[in-house]
Amino acid sequence: MRCLDCKTELKVLRTTTESHEVIRRRECRLCGRRFTTRERIVGEATESPGAISSGQLAASIGELLNSLGMASNESVRNVLRSLTMSESTRTTNFGEER
Repeated sequence: MRCLDCKTELKVLRTTTESHEVIRRRECRLCGRRFTTRERIVGEATESPGAISSGQLAASIGELLNSLGMASNESVRNVLRSLTMSESTRTTNFGEER
């Protein structure tokens, strides 16, 4: 963080925590101006949704491209096919099992 006046790096003098907020007292290393900053936690951490398979990814992308009218593009279809090649169950036509 930098000083609003001289743009020099600030140093932290004191840090306190209140509820969902971290309060820091800072001082400019050059001009000596002091600032108080408040850092709020705006969202709670959520669990990772987990990994999805490349087949699931290809199916989702395929559905999106179908809705946009782009699924007929051969190069796009080839990319989606390459995503599913590593899967034990091969998926074609954007989600329909062969």
